[in-house]
Amino acid sequence: MTRRIQAALPSSIGGIASALITGERGGITEEDEEALRDAGLAHVLAIAGLHMALMGGGIFWLLRAMLAAVPALALRYPIKKWAAVGALAASAFYLLISGAAPSAVRAFVMLAMVMTAILLDRPALSMRSLALAAAILLVMRPETIVEPGFQMSFAAVAGLIAVAEWERQRERTAPRGAFYRYAHGIAMTSLVGSLATLPFAMFHFDRATHYAVLGNLIAMPVMGFWVMPAAALSVALMPLGLEGFALHVLGQGIAVMLAMGRWVSGLPGAVSLAPAMPLSALLMISLGGLWLTIWRRTWRWLGLAPLVLGGVLAWAAPVPDMLVASDAVTIAIRGDDGRLAFMRKPKDRFIARDWLRRDGDGRDIADVVGLPGLKCDGLGCVVKAKSLIAASLRPEALADDCERAAVLVSAVTANCKEPAVVIDQTAAARGEGWRVTLSPTPTAVSVRELRGERPWVADFAK
Repeated sequence: MTRRIQAALPSSIGGIASALITGERGGITEEDEEALRDAGLAHVLAIAGLHMALMGGGIFWLLRAMLAAVPALALRYPIKKWAAVGALAASAFYLLISGAAPSAVRAFVMLAMVMTAILLDRPALSMRSLALAAAILLVMRPETIVEPGFQMSFAAVAGLIAVAEWERQRERTAPRGAFYRYAHGIAMTSLVGSLATLPFAMFHFDRATHYAVLGNLIAMPVMGFWVMPAAALSVALMPLGLEGFALHVLGQGIAVMLAMGRWVSGLPGAVSLAPAMPLSALLMISLGGLWLTIWRRTWRWLGLAPLVLGGVLAWAAPVPDMLVASDAVTIAIRGDDGRLAFMRKPKDRFIARDWLRRDGDGRDIADVVGLPGLKCDGLGCVVKAKSLIAASLRPEALADDCERAAVLVSAVTANCKEPAVVIDQTAAARGEGWRVTLSPTPTAVSVRELRGERPWVADFAK
């Protein structure tokens, strides 16, 4: 299916079409994927709640409308339940052809809870059904609780259900038109979903999009009324070899949606990087959010307290004065301007980019090499930053560096004991990287220490 889709549609358009239908995202260019992500539309690339809801909900609406057109059936039989069974079967087929990725399984379980509630004459969307869906998923795959997809999906849906329950209780002063209700629904869905998932996006991806509501407001009508119906028609016609026209229509819709994403992502301030958030801050924000969404009485507003506390913990989180990679050569030091700088051109560019991203720094690596007072030669580098720091490259430099430096990082084995912190080649490799605090007294903590004694953590001491 993927080969036939990408043979009919070029470049990123074919890649996005494959992502929507079969879950294969390999054909999407990095630029287009970044544009959709910065526009708040990254969720269209992974088969999850949006796709499953459009597929299952669309089939449910279509089947129910067709059955309601036959009075003999509509007046005598539970056609709503028949439509729910059909929607459940169609969604299961969609799950199979998409490869049953964790996000797709999660969305299918949640949709199955909705359709099962209809069959049992229970409320289709409620916190109880959401909690049951979460329990089923955690029994099947307990490890998903730490995955960003699980956290963001359930945070968004919990927020949406809470707002929907609140809106049902509001008094309507005047009837609203269909267009107003549709636009209001998209805007509220995007706003609530964006706010609910923002802490998790900042924690896992160190970035925040600011125009997600605008991006979804203009792109979701195209997705719901053009792209997904054309995708479903393409799948239905593919066994007959007649999918060409439907794929062409699908490609045109994706091109429009992609153009919208590029425009929104190009607006000033569309995205910003965020410094790494401590786990304690995410836990407090999650606790406050759950308290706000689960309770219905006035004491629900007590959830604002842990939300504020989580924000304070995130804002006041301590930052490292110095970072050392496992190669003992890639070293970053925080300068007087509060930003990281590398002593030399980093050998491990991947970890260097990750350090900058986790520090909320969007600069290129080439622009972050060197800092005031740094002196380097063929034997190593020396710099004064709260404490004297030496980075030795050769054994000849160790005698002098051991005597003068407060922090010594050596690319070769070092046996000196004078510096407060010594990280040589062996220690750097065993520690899997180090975080150094320079004041009041230089101290260092390794990644290995932070990971703790776990069965899945390699024991380098042995």
